[in-house]
Amino acid sequence: MRIIAGSAGGIKLKSIKSRQVRPTLDRVKEALFNMLGQSILDSVFLDLYAGFGGIGIEALSRGAKKVDFVEKNRKFASIIKRNLNKTNLINFGEIYCEDVYNFLQKTSTQYDIIFMDPPYNKGYVKKTINIILENRILNSRGLIVIETASDEKIDLGKKFQMIRERKYGSSQIYIYKLSL
Repeated sequence: MRIIAGSAGGIKLKSIKSRQVRPTLDRVKEALFNMLGQSILDSVFLDLYAGFGGIGIEALSRGAKKVDFVEKNRKFASIIKRNLNKTNLINFGEIYCEDVYNFLQKTSTQYDIIFMDPPYNKGYVKKTINIILENRILNSRGLIVIETASDEKIDLGKKFQMIRERKYGSSQIYIYKLSL
């Protein structure tokens, strides 16, 4: 697992073998950030189900202003901190070691981009999206990026418009914006 581009490009990130986390493959990460393009610049980014922090740190490396990482596993959260230190991006990231739903219920921050990569096929996406909508934490022009299993179909209903959908092996990326 490494940072692909930007200020920390090429730096290898710490990770550990665990069945509880599934780091996004480099080719999927590169494709995702190519799809997001300039929207990353100066964005306030939320990395839900953050694992080792690879997506959020990539966002920082590519010009995000701030990233909040939410990961309930203490061991994984400490690895995010080590990775932020290793990339010299620690001052731009905040780590919340807690349940995603609890975090979303209490945050008052509005985000430009919300990325989520929850455990596949467990129903987390709908519940997470509902809390995001209820608490209005996505900016009106913000984006929601969802990584799921390639066989998991996501439909966020009429409140969202799908911008992109791409399949990469066993993973699928969806990008949505709010319908105005």
